[in-house]
Amino acid sequence: MSPDSIDPSVLDAPVAGRNLAPGPLRLQLGSRPTLLVFLRHLGCLFASEWLAEIQAAVKSDPTFPALLYFHLGTVKQGDDFFEPSAPEARAVADPKQYYYKAFGVPTASPLQLLDPRVWACGIRATRNGYKQQGKPVGNPFVKPGLFLVQAEQVTWSFIPDQLGGLPRLTEIPRPLTV
Repeated sequence: MSPDSIDPSVLDAPVAGRNLAPGPLRLQLGSRPTLLVFLRHLGCLFASEWLAEIQAAVKSDPTFPALLYFHLGTVKQGDDFFEPSAPEARAVADPKQYYYKAFGVPTASPLQLLDPRVWACGIRATRNGYKQQGKPVGNPFVKPGLFLVQAEQVTWSFIPDQLGGLPRLTEIPRPLTV
């Protein structure tokens, strides 16, 4: 993917969430590459699976980019989701989908819930110990997504082709030196 500029109004929009610096999105990014992780709704077993996959990658790879999660719940709902397994996570609450829309995170059609690949992914996630966390928190049709950003540029992105697709963490560009 060629770099895409992030609209300055998006960078200057205020954020609320957990473990964030006071101020707009721009202040959350810092100077090194940051992976923006857009989760599905917080009740989704796939959101828990993505969180676990990404947290494991961070622990095993010192070159992994800094993380900033986005979720569709309130700050409190995000705190409840992250606290048990990733208390250090920085996360932006985006219940109105402002950032999801700004980064072009798509919404699936209801028919995509019937896709056999989604059902197979649900079986995979369940076998790996993930389960539905209650009612959907946010829009249950929003897809997840990853965006590697540096300064005002998106340098890499990934949106799975279906709702249960896993993040392609090995494809994320890494710096040449640590």
